Amino acid sequence: TAEDHIWLADQVRNGFRFARVPAARTLNRSSYSLRYMFRKGYSDASAGEGPAMSLRGLFLNWGSATKRFVRHGMPAGNWLRFLAHGLGSFLGSHAQHGNRPW
Repeated sequence: TAEDHIWLADQVRNGFRFARVPAARTLNRSSYSLRYMFRKGYSDASAGEGPAMSLRGLFLNWGSATKRFVRHGMPAGNWLRFLAHGLGSFLGSHAQHGNRPW
């Protein structure tokens, strides 16, 4: 999330280093609504300065979530929230800064 990126940037500025562990497993028990997750993805992406997410990137995002859902037993609610967040991120990355989807 955007908050995590801000925290990580602060830690790096303070001299800490980080390691990326692609195979790491996380526990996610969020129970936010689909609307909230869409809006969060949208606002996180539209606030950023990075490049817009490609359509391919969106499908890779959704494919990754679906793979975890099918193969690793991701709960259906988390899977749907992940998809909503991904769609919000895709649309938000294409929005002008300050746009709101609601």
